[in-house]
Amino acid sequence: MLPLDLPESLGCNAETRIVSGTPLKATAETTYTLTAIDSDSDEGTLMFTLSVMTDPMPTLGDASVNALAYTRRQEIASLTLPQASHGDEPLTYALTPALPEGLSSDAETRIVSGTPIKAMDEATYTLSALDADGDTASLPFTLEVSLPSPDLDGDGNVNFADFLAFAGKFGSRLGQERYDARCDLNGDGEIDFDDFLIFAADFGSTG
Repeated sequence: MLPLDLPESLGCNAETRIVSGTPLKATAETTYTLTAIDSDSDEGTLMFTLSVMTDPMPTLGDASVNALAYTRRQEIASLTLPQASHGDEPLTYALTPALPEGLSSDAETRIVSGTPIKAMDEATYTLSALDADGDTASLPFTLEVSLPSPDLDGDGNVNFADFLAFAGKFGSRLGQERYDARCDLNGDGEIDFDDFLIFAADFGSTG
């Protein structure tokens, strides 16, 4: 059998006629000729075609991201977004639109971290995975940043204990040591009468 000039990293055993290996590059469909020669130099030929396809499109499979709900000026637990598979390496990642001020996402590790600065209504974000050929896989999820709850001690009740905590921060503003973002209920950077009105409206509530 005459040698076959197969794509890079593929080979054919002349005795067993087994083609094996791992193709490294995509190639267009090509016609090959298998030639068998006997001891009298008589030949027999067989033609066949072979192509090497590119990797499948990138995909995020069945991955999902639960709705993200954060509180303004409270550091979030770091979140690693899903990783895509397939596609032509390298894969790069992007989030659109831009994350709320104070939050960031690492394009390599896909880790979202930080402390959101401002409250924001629920919005839809899209994680995109782009491969070297420009093919894209995308995954939508929602994110919102809410204002703090008047339940400052987290016991499920807005009561006198919360009022004492609130009163201890009353009159302070962002940048001062006494300032506590949990008491800045309207998020304007100052703990004042407007925040007290919000607190008073929820006083006595549970759950």
